[in-house]
Amino acid sequence: MQTLLAVVAAFDLATGAPVSGVRVTTRADGTIAASAPGYIAVTRHDPGAAGPLMLAPLAISAQDEARIMAARAGLPRGLAAEGDADLTPRARAILAGAEGPVFALTPPQSVRVWRRGLDGSTDSCSGRVDVLPLEDYIKGVVPHEWIASWQTEALAAGALAARSYAWFWVASGGKYSCADLDDTTASQVYQDSTTASTDAAVDATAGQGIARAGAIVFAQYSAENGDPTADGVDEPFCAGLAVQGHGHGMCQWGTQRWALNDRDSRWMVQHYYPGADVIGGAPAYAASYVGQSQPAEMTAGATAAVFVEYRNDGAQTWNIVGTQLGTTLPRNRVSAFYAAGSWLGPNRPAAADHSNYTTGVVGRFTFVLQAPNVQTDTTYVEHFGLVQEGVGWFGPADDAVRMTLLVHPAAPGADSHAGAGCSLERGAPDRRCALAAAACLIATAFRRRSRPRR
Repeated sequence: MQTLLAVVAAFDLATGAPVSGVRVTTRADGTIAASAPGYIAVTRHDPGAAGPLMLAPLAISAQDEARIMAARAGLPRGLAAEGDADLTPRARAILAGAEGPVFALTPPQSVRVWRRGLDGSTDSCSGRVDVLPLEDYIKGVVPHEWIASWQTEALAAGALAARSYAWFWVASGGKYSCADLDDTTASQVYQDSTTASTDAAVDATAGQGIARAGAIVFAQYSAENGDPTADGVDEPFCAGLAVQGHGHGMCQWGTQRWALNDRDSRWMVQHYYPGADVIGGAPAYAASYVGQSQPAEMTAGATAAVFVEYRNDGAQTWNIVGTQLGTTLPRNRVSAFYAAGSWLGPNRPAAADHSNYTTGVVGRFTFVLQAPNVQTDTTYVEHFGLVQEGVGWFGPADDAVRMTLLVHPAAPGADSHAGAGCSLERGAPDRRCALAAAACLIATAFRRRSRPRR
């Protein structure tokens, strides 16, 4: 049973200003959930935890983002102070670059977290150590290292880096004498509060890590890493605010900037950790066929608006830049129905209609067919499949989408482009034809308008 409590005081994470209208609910498990109009819901898992209730706004300005990151400035994530006496000898060797790769591609079930941020203890064996399920731990890290108001793919990238960082240290035997990590910026910040947006990012990447050549990556990250980074990565989006950063691994600011340019979390992993990729969990890109719509007959030179639908069965969100429909049987063949000016290329009819096709959602790919010129009635069979640019083909078999089209010659003396953009089955009502063409034009315009500027 949930009990609605009185309105309580809370503060805006970005500005520090009081937030009015906060509603707090106590759940059966003792956790406290708080929400307010215009803010992301927060859950505090330790009702007795001290400190103010901070809410992240749904929309946030660059100035407020900078303010939050500056307030979090401290020891760069992934490193440790030389005077930290509780580091194990192996941890010191790892931080000095004297240890080899860690071949552990199965994620740990739990993490030992030294809570020195709460009790102020100076060694893990005498301080408080919480043993937390891995996914619960990551949910307590991401909102305090990334900004909960950021784009979904930025938060997903943060979840992958935070999980891999913890995974690495557990597999290495722990960073400290009696704990795998601590809860401060000496490792990565953990607190007993989570947010709805970051919880969703952690769930979407559950069980996934970052690996290279069969080893789990020591996934360091910091606010800004420079251009190029200390790892030699060309990074135009990771400099300019003069916030603290050690130069290695993922750039927290960069993930948000790349997400705003339609890059997904897997792309960011490959970008910031050269030679690495996402492993584990659900496949990054997977799909199942749902349906399609196309005419049975066309006239030479005429066009028809068609679409294909797939369900997103993978962990990555499809977008209007990289998730595309390609010709198959064979792959990348030049289609006889290529419509110049409408298709992305002779072997790419379209990209996804929208950029919000998350896991479990049915995505539509709308495009135009232009019938080839024929002298006699000719039957064509067109096959299409899904391809993620820069990643590869995915989804059902190459023959899952089959469009059988009977093309008739144009009437003698007729304009072969009469009715261009709208030619469906013979005898189809003009209204149906117009609606189909309009849907295609809208989808094409949306994709073009939504593509990032370069």
